[in-house]
Amino acid sequence: MPQDGVIRLKPDAIEGFGTSELLSFYGIAPVARPSAYTQTFATADKTHDTDGSTAVAAADIVAAAAATATAIAAAVPAAAPAGGTGATAGAYDSAANRDAAIVTINDLRTHAIELDLDYEALLVDVAAIRTAYATAVTLANETKADFNLLRTTVDDLKRLVNSVIDDLQVLGLVQ
Repeated sequence: MPQDGVIRLKPDAIEGFGTSELLSFYGIAPVARPSAYTQTFATADKTHDTDGSTAVAAADIVAAAAATATAIAAAVPAAAPAGGTGATAGAYDSAANRDAAIVTINDLRTHAIELDLDYEALLVDVAAIRTAYATAVTLANETKADFNLLRTTVDDLKRLVNSVIDDLQVLGLVQ
């Protein structure tokens, strides 16, 4: 065993013996071995892992933004014919006018039913819009969380690369 402080050069390695070997390259002042890197994941491998974010399908965004459409009732019926005058005021002066008034009343009833159906359909549309809005809010929150995770990951990688560069510079392997 060589004595402390002796360095042995081999074709594939540089061996140092002792507790305080210093190393340098390209004429840089020799330095002690840089501190160890701390890895916080369980297993190191040579695979670049995914970022852990949630995939957001384009169809989800389109579905969240889609609005429903409700047809509005048919045209409002025409006004009822005028009634009689003088002694017959308020009464219909002919069978044709009476029949026209009945048709108008029935048309108004039909129109009111159509409006009620439209109102009910609008309530369903509002519920669908609220659901789509809630889905859009969820997607926005997931995107925000993914962005923050990505930002944290990039910041961590920048710090790691800085440490590697610092250590390589101290050893004289990069400028």
